[in-house]
Amino acid sequence: MGKSIKITKSRFFYKDKNGDFKPLYAHKYLKDFGISGRKSYIKWKKSKSSNSGTYHGKFYTKKQTLKNRK
Repeated sequence: MGKSIKITKSRFFYKDKNGDFKPLYAHKYLKDFGISGRKSYIKWKKSKSSNSGTYHGKFYTKKQTLKNRK
């Protein structure tokens, strides 16, 4: 695993244990995959910290969060 080169706040949210929606962050990593020509990959995390774990749950958009709050 390489070092994260770019951390951005994404347009996706996740639902925490209390039912609140929090933003997800996209951590971009560089790695040359050779034959496929792919140069990078993204890991979705709950915070800007590079030490935080990756997120593997359901992704919500802003429109879906507004619908679920009603």
